[in-house]
Order: sequence, then structure tokens, then C-alpha cells
Amino acid sequence: MYTNIPELSNILWFALSALMLVIMPGPAFIYIMTRTAQEGFKTGILSILAIETGTLFHVLSITFGFSFLITKYSFLFIIIKYGGAIYLAYLGVQQLLNSLKNTSNSNKEEKVTSKNIFVDGLILSVFNIKTLIFLLAFLPQFINVSKGDKAIQMFFLGIVFITIALCWGGIMVYIVHRFKKLLDIKIISSKIQNSIVGIIYILLSIISIVSFTN
Repeated sequence: MYTNIPELSNILWFALSALMLVIMPGPAFIYIMTRTAQEGFKTGILSILAIETGTLFHVLSITFGFSFLITKYSFLFIIIKYGGAIYLAYLGVQQLLNSLKNTSNSNKEEKVTSKNIFVDGLILSVFNIKTLIFLLAFLPQFINVSKGDKAIQMFFLGIVFITIALCWGGIMVYIVHRFKKLLDIKIISSKIQNSIVGIIYILLSIISIVSFTN
């Protein structure tokens, strides 16, 4: 029944390695923490779920071999590679434009943003080609060929990775949320918050594009 599941020692080593990788802050982590600081705990949790749903998409693409098409056809690779960075820049510009709007529109704007949080995070994660490349390189290192189906083993390890990322992300979102409440960061106007968040998103977009070209 469990012949296709990796050995316990492999799972433990993988979990330890995954934890070490997850705790290193990257663009997705900064995106989640920024949204949490700006819009609260529920938004942060929703962002984590969106990002990790995108990670699940990458795990499934590896499991069923769809990743082969992406690496084989250069135009698909380029679309995915730059799609996330461009969308992140779009979100940044949107935040900057929101900061220029009248404060009377802030409630309506916040409602619309909350409604689209999951879609924003999902798009960013799915179009993050680095996640796909990383998983393609990382997951096979812990596969035991003699244990059975390699695809099932990779899927299992992918779920372990996502679970660890969800737990760590949830802890960090809670810490950021509590830290914000302790400081009572209501003294910063919504215009300033939108401007700061917009600049962070645009910087993340630039960093992503620069890292792609290196």
C-alpha cells in the first residue's frame, strides 16, 4: 500500500531541507508579509493559500510531465518567466494610483482588493518560473527509484513542501499581524501605505527581471 511513498529517512531529510529553504525570505514571502502589514491577518492567510495553490500547480505539472513542455518550448518559458514580474509591476502601479485617489474612495477600494487577493497571489505564484525550476531540481534528489513510481513520490514530497510552507507562512503572518497591532500602525495614512506597498511591489518586479537575466 505504501510502496510508492519515499522512505521515512528521505522524508525527514527532505522536510529539514525544505524548512531551511522556506525560511529564507524571497519575493513571495515579502509579498505575503507586505499584504499582511497593509491589510491584516485574513489577507495574509489568503495570500499564503493563493501562493501555495500556485506551488501545487507546479508540483502537478512536474508529476504529470507538463513541465517538459515549458522547458522545451522557449516561448512558453519566456511567457511564464516574465509574466509574474510584469503582473507584480502592475500591482505596484495600481497601488501607487490608489494612493493618489481621494480618501473617500478608500473603503470601496479595500473591498475590491480583498476580493481579488487570492487571484493576485495565484497568478504571481503560477507565473513564478523559479518555483518550477527549483522543484524540478530539488524534488528528484530525494526520490528512491527502487521504491516504485517516481511521479507519486515527487507528488508526495511536493505536498510535504507545501505543508511546511503553509505552516511557516501562517506563523510569520501571525507575528507580523501581532507586531502591527502592538505598534498600532494606524498613524500611517492609507495613501502613504499604498505608496510604500506600490514601491515594494515594483522593486520586487525589477529584482525578479534582473535575476532572470543573470
